[in-house]
Amino acid sequence: MRYQELYERCLQSIPARIAKCVQGGKRAALGYTSDLDVLIHWDAKVFSGMVETYLDRKPSFKTGDTLDSVSDFVRVVCYLFLNGLGGEIEITSGEVCRELEKRFGCQPALGGTCAQGAAALARVGIPLIAQISDRSQAVCRFLDDPAIRMVSPEGRLVGAMDMVSGKEPVKHFILQYEKGCQIRIGQTDHTIPVSNRLIMDYDDLHKTLPADPAFLRYVEEHAADIASYNISGFNAIISPQILRQTVADMGEHYRRVKHNHPDCVLYLESAHYLSNDSRHMVYEGFAPYLDVLGMNEEELVDLSICQGHPLILGHLPSLLKALEMVHDAYPARGLVVHSKDYAIYYGHPIPGIDMEAALCLGNLLSGTRARIGRYGALEDLEGTLSAPLSPVGLQLAESLPAEHKGRKVFIVPSRYLENPVATIGLGDTFVAGMQIAFFR
Repeated sequence: MRYQELYERCLQSIPARIAKCVQGGKRAALGYTSDLDVLIHWDAKVFSGMVETYLDRKPSFKTGDTLDSVSDFVRVVCYLFLNGLGGEIEITSGEVCRELEKRFGCQPALGGTCAQGAAALARVGIPLIAQISDRSQAVCRFLDDPAIRMVSPEGRLVGAMDMVSGKEPVKHFILQYEKGCQIRIGQTDHTIPVSNRLIMDYDDLHKTLPADPAFLRYVEEHAADIASYNISGFNAIISPQILRQTVADMGEHYRRVKHNHPDCVLYLESAHYLSNDSRHMVYEGFAPYLDVLGMNEEELVDLSICQGHPLILGHLPSLLKALEMVHDAYPARGLVVHSKDYAIYYGHPIPGIDMEAALCLGNLLSGTRARIGRYGALEDLEGTLSAPLSPVGLQLAESLPAEHKGRKVFIVPSRYLENPVATIGLGDTFVAGMQIAFFR
């Protein structure tokens, strides 16, 4: 029962961690993007009708695809359904958006790794500063919490509602699908093998990273008060020239932050990239400054293929080889991989940080969101302790070495849910949970 005891101990430690960071004036910092998620209410009958009307070729999906028509939407979603996959893709046509809103019921929600992480941390009482890109009233209302501060153009810390821009929100459509649901393609009924989600971005704002100079300046000048810096949002930049300049500029910013406060934990959370070249540019450019390069299991699979080693899921030697090759290619201090079954840290120790506790807290927050469909308060986290530990994660943990090729290895099995209430925002919430352990 070691992991059950670990979860209980980590949960019990949260109030003391909050008190310590409040007394010491420490905060987490999160940047840089936000949007208004449009949650699509899944209806298998409606989708099967769309398949009959619009599917004009074999289901398929590859990196770099875009949704230029309703036919593209149906083709890509069929492929993901049949293979139990999730992903992210750009919508280029307003027709696709209108068709989704017309055919399915939709619900607005908060979107963006930074924004969702901020909301999750605030729910348990962790003080933080955040820089968001979509400052529409709809988005800022989700972040109206005393624990969340933002940096005004004058460099003052203010609440989210003081940052409202008056502009219309940027929409990302989110399609969640459940294991066991059936769809009809042609004359055959198919059963979805794994619960997952597809993110569809109708978004020109984030084709450049809208990093706020006032926020960047504040983080540099107050770096000693920043316990951790969680960065994300580079994946929507399409232009190689814009991305190259962005990486150069932001790399200098991270260098200054680490110079001013070497103990600030710099954490990059990965995402689906529209091209492998873009992902390589970001990872290679930022790795020298990163304490943690984080990703989900699907992203590790993509990276391992790029390194010439197709990862065999559930096979320990293959997993360790993939981690080794990715860490060699992008030598951040360590890698974090999170999945529905486990969370793993692979790399060198971070002085003063209990990485096993960080993984556990990440699993606890993400497991709670999966269980109840919203960000969890302390009392909600306690309810998640009754969910079983993943058998797959436990099996890996039993045979995982404590070290591999000179790197430390930590694993914490996830709280497993066969049919989660939510499948979106789980990675963002996991990353938020890890930040709680970074307050030294």
